[in-house]
Amino acid sequence: MIGYLGEIAIQNYLGARARYVGDKEFTHDLVYKKQRIEVKSKMCIRRPDPEYIAFVNGRRGMEPDNDIYFFSRVRQDYRRVYIVGWLPTSTFFDEATFYGEGEYDKHGYHFLLSGYTVPISELNAPKDFKKS
Repeated sequence: MIGYLGEIAIQNYLGARARYVGDKEFTHDLVYKKQRIEVKSKMCIRRPDPEYIAFVNGRRGMEPDNDIYFFSRVRQDYRRVYIVGWLPTSTFFDEATFYGEGEYDKHGYHFLLSGYTVPISELNAPKDFKKS
């Protein structure tokens, strides 16, 4: 449910030119101006702080087949979706820190899945994507 709400929110934000393909493609959720967008969403209790992380689960050395990652946070009561930013896929992996399953970050966050993180503060603003 969290993932679908993030996808819907980002598709609505991007407008009529954003086409949902997540039911046919398994590498990305949306296509916008020929850019293949994968949406990643996490649950939150309140507005996300800039030091919160954007997370892409997967193994070390993974090579996703998409162009852009868009990130959102869905409030636990499902009443609000925060679109927190985006990065080109290659930039995300160049800047990301990998954490293995069971590891902790410097803030004490326990990773239940292996994956890559970038602080939300280092993402591009959503409005900047529409300009490109």
